[in-house]
Amino acid sequence: NEEVARYQAIPDQNKVSYRAVKGSLATLENARRKAGFTQDALDKLPPNGAGVAETAAELAAANRELDAAEAYLAPLDQQLSRLIDPASYPDLQGDLDRLRELSVMYNNPMILQTNREQAAAVLAQAAAAREEAIRIATTYLPLMEQQTEEGKRVEGAGNAFLKNLEEFQAAADQTRQQLPGEIRADLAEANQVAEAAVAEQKPLFFTGGIPQSMGFAREKLALYEVLDPGQAPALAKEVEAMQASLDQREKSLAELIIQQNPLPSDRYAGGDRDQVVAVAVDAWKHQQKDFEVLASRIPSEVWSRETLWQYSNGTWYYVDRSRLQVQLLVADEKDDSLAKILPINIWKDHQKGDAMIGTPIFSGDEVLQPSSYLLREKIR
Repeated sequence: NEEVARYQAIPDQNKVSYRAVKGSLATLENARRKAGFTQDALDKLPPNGAGVAETAAELAAANRELDAAEAYLAPLDQQLSRLIDPASYPDLQGDLDRLRELSVMYNNPMILQTNREQAAAVLAQAAAAREEAIRIATTYLPLMEQQTEEGKRVEGAGNAFLKNLEEFQAAADQTRQQLPGEIRADLAEANQVAEAAVAEQKPLFFTGGIPQSMGFAREKLALYEVLDPGQAPALAKEVEAMQASLDQREKSLAELIIQQNPLPSDRYAGGDRDQVVAVAVDAWKHQQKDFEVLASRIPSEVWSRETLWQYSNGTWYYVDRSRLQVQLLVADEKDDSLAKILPINIWKDHQKGDAMIGTPIFSGDEVLQPSSYLLREKIR
């Protein structure tokens, strides 16, 4: 009776401990067993014996109290059993897996320096990821409040996610403060090397140090655009202005650059090489109708893989893909002594049977810089 009174005082009956209710039902069952023993003993006494009628009345009252307790506890037990039944949560495993994978997305703040493209991608999902964690916590709150094994797993995964996300965002905020200075330093480095290249007639600087510095600047800018969309446009104008200046200076050394451009490296020996090249060729067909492929080069030894969850139009999508760049050496239609170097990113979708698609870096009508040309005689 004391336990029943305590449970009934709880406004939200779903917050009553299911374990406590089962314990109370066990207590009730034991009380009924004792009441049965009492009834057996009374049945052996003469009805008009001293105190028998009074004891029988007391027992009947006690049984009515047990009936009332059972009338409350049995439905509550069924209600709570349904509440904690994993079968009542058909999406539990999928939600739990997603929560754990979201946690993994934010468990390595080092990618803010080592893989800025990946960092930008996961940061773009941060707000949606937090909302998803809140939705999952809300959905499975009864399991967490009841401290079921499933509830403990959800709670543990949620806490791990929040910890990782908070640490990642703290590191991202620090990076946000540093990036403008780092980007401007890259631009200054590219400018300094370009000045030396023109002054000292060193064209290879435009195929080595300069594009490397500008590549660093653009990687950092892409991340900064996610971290500080308000300030990023002004910095983007600085990057574009420097690129335009570099392009002009590169053109002044065009002939020397083309003459000295080396044959791109070719390190890839994967069994799918022919298929990869075929996808690259097909991708370029959408940019140029007629062209002659003289050779293909793949500078990287391995595919670069990325995995993350993306939220779009109210639905979460798991992205698991790899990238490899093919450089097609295509005959220049205006000068038969030259070849164009056309980089094409190949994406392999592991969610769709490793289907591949090619994405050209340049468009078919784009004016290429001298660093994108090569003497055909160098192709072997």
